[in-house]
Amino acid sequence: DAAALAKASVVVQGLSAYEYILFDSKIDLADAATKARYCPLLEAIGTHQQQLAQDILARWKNDGGMLTQMSKFPNDRYADAHEAIAELLRVQVTALDMLKKKLGTPLGRQSKGIPQPYQAEAWRSNASLASLDASLSGAQALWEGIDGKGLKTLLPAEQKDLAGKIDAAYADSHAKLAALEQKPLSELLASEDGRNQLNALYDSLNVVHRLHEGDLARALGVQLGFNANDGD
Repeated sequence: DAAALAKASVVVQGLSAYEYILFDSKIDLADAATKARYCPLLEAIGTHQQQLAQDILARWKNDGGMLTQMSKFPNDRYADAHEAIAELLRVQVTALDMLKKKLGTPLGRQSKGIPQPYQAEAWRSNASLASLDASLSGAQALWEGIDGKGLKTLLPAEQKDLAGKIDAAYADSHAKLAALEQKPLSELLASEDGRNQLNALYDSLNVVHRLHEGDLARALGVQLGFNANDGD
């Protein structure tokens, strides 16, 4: 049940376990005994993930939560708006770096050019590139913002050209993803043409990352320092 799952390893609690049960070739959910064993676990994982999402939303919206801390200063977390902007940009840059590695690792960028398809996120369900696309869209939403509250709106008027460069970089990455025509990552990794397309996508994502890490950080007066992925 959900209570027992809450005490289990995060590996068992997460969506990777959910994917494993649904898509691994060794698990046949059409078999009655297998279904009886795994379906309660699937339900428990779903409940646990829903509770986590609700908790995150509550921590964001509650009085004194992150939304308030990001907009009213000083507070227990930030002395002023610049501190909040700096942390927000650090989180964005780290997320974009992780986004590159989601593609770079199976592409072989960390293994002398030898593809590692089983290192991809969600490889069993062939959802690796869909997950990448969703993560990119999330990063773009933070850049563009809602109701004029994105990183883009913090740029001074004289940085209009930089804003245009970042907009164009996101558009280029989305276009390169769309050009893959929803083919599975494993299929693309298996051919030279597919790998060339993926390498072009990686380079495009790298432009998005570097623009945030370098130009945007300088324009906003933010000193990024090291992030959790440095040294990987």
